[in-house]
Amino acid sequence: MGETLATDVVVKKAAFYRAYILKDAARQDPQERDWTAFLSGVAKLPFTERVIDDIVFEPSKFSDGWVLGIHKPINTDFMTRVNAKTGRIADLLDDPEAGDGGLSHSTAVYFTGLGNVFALTGGGGNSSPRSNAVADFLQEFAPPAEGSFWKTEPVMTKDQIEQLRASKGLVEFTSRFSTAQSLFTADDDDTGLVGFAEKLAVRVGGDLEISIQLRLPAESRNKSVKEKLRNLVLGDLPRLAGKGTGAKAKAVLAEGVEEEISLVAHRLAEDFEIGKLGPESRQFSELMQALLNVGAQMEDRVTTILEG
Repeated sequence: MGETLATDVVVKKAAFYRAYILKDAARQDPQERDWTAFLSGVAKLPFTERVIDDIVFEPSKFSDGWVLGIHKPINTDFMTRVNAKTGRIADLLDDPEAGDGGLSHSTAVYFTGLGNVFALTGGGGNSSPRSNAVADFLQEFAPPAEGSFWKTEPVMTKDQIEQLRASKGLVEFTSRFSTAQSLFTADDDDTGLVGFAEKLAVRVGGDLEISIQLRLPAESRNKSVKEKLRNLVLGDLPRLAGKGTGAKAKAVLAEGVEEEISLVAHRLAEDFEIGKLGPESRQFSELMQALLNVGAQMEDRVTTILEG
């Protein structure tokens, strides 16, 4: 019987960040640069000039763009190599199979060309360089004015309130909040979900932690009821969809399709898959190409977020 080569998939995550400049505690959003020209220029520098605090910065050109590789050498002191085939465990520094090449934790970075937003993904393990290494890279190779510093921050998705408003109604809604966070005044409408919770807190004489899970049964999912549930949620949205609420809604979109939407801003990230036939195909260059692809695919979404 012939040998079957098992095929599986590696799932990676691309996290999106935005670079900006901080000067005298004030944020500045610099003009977008030509990343192709910039990275190709860095790539022409001698290797020694691309090593900052032992971190190696290596731009790589692909057919459809450039990706920056950031490599943090691994200290191999007192490490061992395990050979599962022979059962042999050897000191790495004494192992003739180890070779002369140094190992490193590596991270791939793709600059989208939109508002200084970049996508980042790490190689194996949790020790790959993070977004602060990109700030260090820019500080060195794109130095701002004296007294200014490059910083990075996660790109946050905007809440989907407009999508909720444009929907034909809701069939499900979940949230959690505390009556201790009340922002009500005597003139506020207390007939909504939060108002009901406030009344309960008054009756028991103490603040309450409230969890809400609303779901319309099939027999109640007519046009009018779905619209009323949507309007009920919209009326209390500042409290129901605030930070830490985990608010989600299953909305009926214009096409009649039901879709779960998050009503709380969160970090923009995208999972992507890399097919492989074996360990030999898990190459960093393949990871870089995959990141370039997913970064390019996400540009419309990034543009929407930046435009608010």
